[in-house]
Amino acid sequence: MTDRRQKPTEGQIDNAKLAEQLLYSKHETGDPFAAAIRGTRMAMIVTDPRQEDNPIIFANDSFCRLTGYHHDELIGRNCRFLQGPETNPRDIAALNRAVEREEDVHVEIMNYRKDGTPFWNSLFISPVRNDDGEVVFFFGSQLDVSNKKQTEFALHSVNDELRETKTLLEQQIDDRTAELMRLLAQRSRLVNELDHRVKNNLQLISSLLGFELRNDLGEEARELVTRLHQRVDALGLAHRDQHNKDAIGYFRVDNFIRVLIGKILVQHEQWEREPRYALDQISLPIGKAAPLALALNEFVRALLGGVDSSPAGDNLLIISATTRNGRLLITISSRNLVRSACQDALDAVEPWTVKLLEKQLNAQIDFVDDDNSCGVVLTMPVNGTHDEER
Repeated sequence: MTDRRQKPTEGQIDNAKLAEQLLYSKHETGDPFAAAIRGTRMAMIVTDPRQEDNPIIFANDSFCRLTGYHHDELIGRNCRFLQGPETNPRDIAALNRAVEREEDVHVEIMNYRKDGTPFWNSLFISPVRNDDGEVVFFFGSQLDVSNKKQTEFALHSVNDELRETKTLLEQQIDDRTAELMRLLAQRSRLVNELDHRVKNNLQLISSLLGFELRNDLGEEARELVTRLHQRVDALGLAHRDQHNKDAIGYFRVDNFIRVLIGKILVQHEQWEREPRYALDQISLPIGKAAPLALALNEFVRALLGGVDSSPAGDNLLIISATTRNGRLLITISSRNLVRSACQDALDAVEPWTVKLLEKQLNAQIDFVDDDNSCGVVLTMPVNGTHDEER
């Protein structure tokens, strides 16, 4: 490989200078294109591939200022003297390949000035052909793009850091997600186990109360045990498959209401009509399931008891659940129930029970009685409290 620092022989320099004179003679001083090339701020050179080592035979003043070399130091030399220790061999190979194939080429290559200062050179080389298609010159233009390359390197560095940071954050997120999923699964197993134990205990209590009902109890004691038995059954439902897999820690109110009221109606043999439901898809925290089960049990059974004593034949149980301004409204009412029978039925719900349910649900319980229906409305927050809004 030719040493980039190797200087041409005197004969090579003389030949290059002669070629330069011939080039000048073809483009007199008045030639506007020649004047533009000489005076432009773009660094430009012309080399002669017909001479040994394709030497420079023309360099404008801008090229001299760019490289730090005097005009006489350039003529007769191959451009490789601008290369240095940090010049990429791939860029050199691309230039050599294009010259051999007589093709255009553009590279951004690390070059060095006379004082050894490196700079990034945006180099464009193009062959110049005569009328016969023979390559008689190579034309080269140079532009110092060091600032641009430094910006690119800085951006690459920033991008590398961002990719590393992104990879690290993704790994941390994956690790944290895996840990949370493990804890969630552990919590779900624990909750399921606790619910299972509570459900078993409630079933045991329900069975004991059922045995008591078989004994010869007085009317008042039987009524008390029956109501306890019904309440325990309602609580048991609150711990039976109510977990919402799509929202851990919540249960679907609409599904819950249908299941509980269906169970109550099965036990109420006198009731044959299917209730009318108007239930939105609503979720509540799982902690509200038990007190809500008790509330539904108390008021639905109270209205059913009123129906039994009402002379009106075609009664209808209506259950609705909807949200309004962040509150859940559950209405339990019976249409065509005689007002006096309705009032007696709701009065049968002990005041302490109403106060307990209001506290447990953080709810407001209102009794309604109009021309079309009679019943009760439970108003509670979907999430949090609404004490300040009352």
